[in-house]
Amino acid sequence: MDKDLAAMQGIWRLESTRSDGIKQAVGKATYVFENATLTVYPENRPESFYTLAVHSDSRPKLLDIVATWPDGRSQKAEAIYELSEGELRWCHVDGRRGGLSECKPEMAGTVITLRRR
Repeated sequence: MDKDLAAMQGIWRLESTRSDGIKQAVGKATYVFENATLTVYPENRPESFYTLAVHSDSRPKLLDIVATWPDGRSQKAEAIYELSEGELRWCHVDGRRGGLSECKPEMAGTVITLRRR
């Protein structure tokens, strides 16, 4: 298992979601990482399921997130991520990493920040 994926294991809470630098009101959510899967439990909606591929040896670090729905559809988002003590942040622009080199709260695109519970 990738060393960063191993460090992600466990329960996290959603700290913030930003879109084009603007903080979004998304409510509370719990993120549970187990092996290469992620289950998101939003406060007032059904859970969602994802498969992850983490590439911690890349610069910037790369994260592929594949969402899977009950009807069998799936969609892949390509992001970059930053992992530090107790915080995980990933970002993308319309589901693609493009030329991103770091995740900044004011950047164009989406920035998700989680804190370890």
